Amino acid sequence: MDSDHISLFDLGLTKIIENLSQRFVDAMDPMQPTLYIEPSQKLAQLIFDPLRPVLKNNSLIVVPNSTVQNISFEALSNSSGTKISKMDRERFLIEEFSFVYTFSGLSFLSSQNSATVKTDRNLLAVAPVFDNQERMSPEVRRFLSRNIGDEGGGQITIEPLLGSISELEYISSPSGPKKFRSIQLPKMESLLREKATEFAIKNGDLRKFNFIHLATHSFSDPNDPLSSGILLELDGAQGEDGILYASEVWGLNIDAKLVVLSSCETAKGGNSELTSLSGFASGFFFAGAQNLLASIWPSDDLGNQILMNQFYSHVWSGESIQTSLRQAKLELLSDEGPISHPYYWSGLIHIGSSIASASGPVAISEGR
Repeated sequence: MDSDHISLFDLGLTKIIENLSQRFVDAMDPMQPTLYIEPSQKLAQLIFDPLRPVLKNNSLIVVPNSTVQNISFEALSNSSGTKISKMDRERFLIEEFSFVYTFSGLSFLSSQNSATVKTDRNLLAVAPVFDNQERMSPEVRRFLSRNIGDEGGGQITIEPLLGSISELEYISSPSGPKKFRSIQLPKMESLLREKATEFAIKNGDLRKFNFIHLATHSFSDPNDPLSSGILLELDGAQGEDGILYASEVWGLNIDAKLVVLSSCETAKGGNSELTSLSGFASGFFFAGAQNLLASIWPSDDLGNQILMNQFYSHVWSGESIQTSLRQAKLELLSDEGPISHPYYWSGLIHIGSSIASASGPVAISEGR
């Protein structure tokens, strides 16, 4: 779909695409670095290559249904596309195209029309860290037991996110590529460790922040997306339990150009065919976010640090969210080390508004 016409394609049996999508997600394992290639190539051939004849630009909007909502189009094979690199490695669609995800064509147009121009760079950064787990509310224990289970003897622990401290330092003063001569840094307020409470999020003046960044753990419930939860300070405080449920996000009052959910599976969709993307995403947009960065699969602490450092370097230099995320991913992809594996860079997706070229973007929605 573009500003001139709509093209419809029969992409084949949904069950075949569904099975390939699950294989692709399951194969996204850096310990088996080539396992994803076959399903990536087959998915690209089935759901992307048929669209190439009508693509007029490289800025694409993905409107996923339940069959493809948990795959990263950026990480699909680009074997049929333009050969940008001569490197002897798998080539990806991100090297030729820029992707933004949205719930529907209507919601995309609404986000474009309602977006306000805000030039200030007030940033709220939240990181519970979880390096002191002695105090844990009963509600958090039940939530974790339901999502990760008990470790022998009923002991429940979660991985401390020590890297989130460095992540917040990168956000406020990223090292970034050397090409940036001038970076306008944000005015940052941080909620770190015991200050990162659910009460502070629910009762703080969030509307004053143009950027909100949460570096924490989250758990997705595919059967009931609104019961998915973002963990904050574990002991709970002031009448709260320490879990920001997706259903509670709808009650927040924000006016942010960008919300970043630097945690696991915050963009993962549910099992219902009517569900597109996640309860978190729906809630944050209802609450007032214009753009959201969220993950469709488990994230890596170190990988997040590096990706966020690169991303914010571009953002603070004045580039768009869409361009900044794509450039950050390409910088990880070009690395000669293991961080180039798509597991580390492709799971974080941009949901929201896009830069549309004069001929308009293209919407991709896999048929049922």
